[in-house]
Amino acid sequence: MKMKKSIVFFRSLLLLSLLTLVGAGAAWAAKVENPASPEVPARVMPASLLVIGTYDDQDRANFGLFDRGGIATSAPQTHIVVAMRKTSYTHKNLLERKAATINIPSVAQLAEADLFGCLSGMKDGKFTDKLAMTKLTADKGQAVAAPMLREFPISLECELVECDSLDPDSPFDLIVLKVVKTWVDEGYANEKPSVNPKPAGLPEIAFYIPGRSEGNTGYFGLGDYLGDGHSAGKTYMEKLAAPKP
Repeated sequence: MKMKKSIVFFRSLLLLSLLTLVGAGAAWAAKVENPASPEVPARVMPASLLVIGTYDDQDRANFGLFDRGGIATSAPQTHIVVAMRKTSYTHKNLLERKAATINIPSVAQLAEADLFGCLSGMKDGKFTDKLAMTKLTADKGQAVAAPMLREFPISLECELVECDSLDPDSPFDLIVLKVVKTWVDEGYANEKPSVNPKPAGLPEIAFYIPGRSEGNTGYFGLGDYLGDGHSAGKTYMEKLAAPKP
């Protein structure tokens, strides 16, 4: 079994897409308004799969899958914002216990992660032990009272900072979590310290593109590495500053 190790510095796990730089004179298609679906904006913003772990009032481990969330701040502390249904069992547990973990799966754990999103932790007054169904292992967090998944490559121990209503008519609340401890499987960690979402010989971190059409929405792995943040922009500026032949 691979072990996770704690890293002090947590860099953003969400990968921002880099725009492809093209030469002068390239033809661009005209943009047109696309009012077909309010989900269209989300489809161009891949999201991390956030499997959130909490304990209920009987100290039973519960895990729910959320994909509307991401990094809000990274310094001096990392905060993560998640849109969460007010009726979810995770929401109830989180407000009561003020603590949770965020567990990020690789493509090897897609089935288990998806199961966590298919079932409610509490239905008709009966607890659903989703963890037992998956055969995964829950370890108690060291910094907060919440369970984390041993087999998932990344786990973040978090404290609840705030819960705000997005809209009186919305079924969602906006949950703000502060990361207090980060755990990374040794195979995904590097010396910076940072996280390698696509390590050689290991499954890459999984992402999700919201929507309901087949083929261009759903779960994805990672494509080719395109460069560090700001590298493409710096190269482009150097080209602009270079003397014309």
